[in-house]
Amino acid sequence: MRDVKGFIRKSEAIAGARFAGLQDDHIHFMALPFYETGKVTKNSVSQVDVQMTIDLLKQVKPQQIFAAGDFADPHGTHIVCFNIILAALAELKKTEDWVKDCWLWMYRGAWFEFATHEIEMAVPLSPKRLFVSAWPYLNISRKKTPQSSRAKMPASSGYGQKTATAKPPKVMIN
Repeated sequence: MRDVKGFIRKSEAIAGARFAGLQDDHIHFMALPFYETGKVTKNSVSQVDVQMTIDLLKQVKPQQIFAAGDFADPHGTHIVCFNIILAALAELKKTEDWVKDCWLWMYRGAWFEFATHEIEMAVPLSPKRLFVSAWPYLNISRKKTPQSSRAKMPASSGYGQKTATAKPPKVMIN
């Protein structure tokens, strides 16, 4: 069952990334050792997890990193991953110039949304654009439908503790 859920999540992430215009060679899944236990209880974070993140960041040299800031995640995975990213960026900042221009964005979702006063940047979407953006996730079944009822698609198609009250830290890389 775990493999099926993982496959579904990975497929959804790939569909969303492709829809956003990413090529497959720009889509990365890390499978960090702390996470790969097959159980609810995860391994402790190790330097291997941080080093794998450093290696990927050095390869990609991103201008923006998007991390789950949804620290009410009942499994505690989001805060652990967030802390791994912070540790990797702290190391990279010592030797890599591109890090000073890299923004770390936090998002929240199913477990806990940001309060209005906590939002520093918002991207407004019209209902139409929201539907088009959500289409890869809504159109899971791939059933044949009459052409007239199909939506029109655009042409470019161990750290931290689990807690529901954790408040996200202010993030500043520079």
